[in-house]
Amino acid sequence: MKSHGIKATVFERDPSINGPRAQGWAVSLRFALPLLQRYLDPELARRIETECAVDPSIIHRTESKFDTIDGRDLSVKFTRHTKGPHIRTNRPKLRALLANGLDIQWGKRFRSYEITPTGIVAKFDDETVAEGTLLISCEGAVSQVRSQLLGKAGDLQYLPLSATALVQTLQRSEVDRLRKIDPLMFQSINPDTNVFFWCSLQGYIPETDSYDVLAYLSHPSPGPSANATDTELLENMKNRMEGFHPMLKDIVDRTKPGSPITRIRVRDWNPVPYQSQGRVCLAGDAAGCMTMYRGEGVNHGILDAALLAESIRAISHKGADAETLLNAYSQEVAERRAFWTPLSRQACLDAHTLVFTSDSPLVNTNYPPPPSLAKITAIHAARRVPAA
Repeated sequence: MKSHGIKATVFERDPSINGPRAQGWAVSLRFALPLLQRYLDPELARRIETECAVDPSIIHRTESKFDTIDGRDLSVKFTRHTKGPHIRTNRPKLRALLANGLDIQWGKRFRSYEITPTGIVAKFDDETVAEGTLLISCEGAVSQVRSQLLGKAGDLQYLPLSATALVQTLQRSEVDRLRKIDPLMFQSINPDTNVFFWCSLQGYIPETDSYDVLAYLSHPSPGPSANATDTELLENMKNRMEGFHPMLKDIVDRTKPGSPITRIRVRDWNPVPYQSQGRVCLAGDAAGCMTMYRGEGVNHGILDAALLAESIRAISHKGADAETLLNAYSQEVAERRAFWTPLSRQACLDAHTLVFTSDSPLVNTNYPPPPSLAKITAIHAARRVPAA
């Protein structure tokens, strides 16, 4: 919206850009990367590659590949080829870059909203309020705005899986062994135990010539108890890695007791159309949470933002009817994610067995791009906006 000259304020629950809340693993910018670059100042767009990539030397311009391996012996079972650009980015660095020049109020945890005759009022836990003409929820999967807007229809759906993750700092020589499998990331499955193990570079630490590496493990429920300690969660991860190749097993085994372990509830939500009343709408995970097993959520979130920005531009600059355009936006999001969310769910279920074919969404990339991607690209082309 800033690129369209529309005033907007971001209300962020973290106390600062470097707040204590973990920002999750690295994210893959794929089909939405050119779109994001077109909305950014050219210098910021270039800095995605130079500052945010987990390895700036590995930028895929036209095609990338991703292997699914048998965790027992490291043999490659499927190779997924994806056409188009791909940059694996460090999430905190990307977030900080995109925050450049934005009006952000920190430490604002949303509580509720109220639609008034002249606009909408957002209320926060610190007893402050903010008035505006439109409230956009980008709060993530557990959206309080969605809960108020849709009630039970907005409830998340939880899959019968237990998942945990840790970040391990490894020296270059140790990472080089893993990068022989793939230089950025790979996924593996032990079909004997139905355990899925994902490994990804998080970022490079030049001071020590080392890398932060994410290790993510999931398996069918049940898992550790809800009040399990980090030590107990780590012990479960070590036990679940039994039967994996020693090189993979070592990533978890070397983790010291007491190290922070992140517990992840695997969930999704198939969005439904809603009436915006011209005042409230959803974007990103708040608009349709996907499981992470196809790695597409952030790209759909960027597409959401681009479509929404164009709708708001038409409302602000051309006098278009807000309720009509925002309802059409919510309909597009619901229809698009009604196709892609079930694919991510099926990929998640298939990820815990090697008994699937190349048609599985876990490894298949032969799906057409969202039609709205072509629509938004055409809008930019008509404006003759130069690519960054």
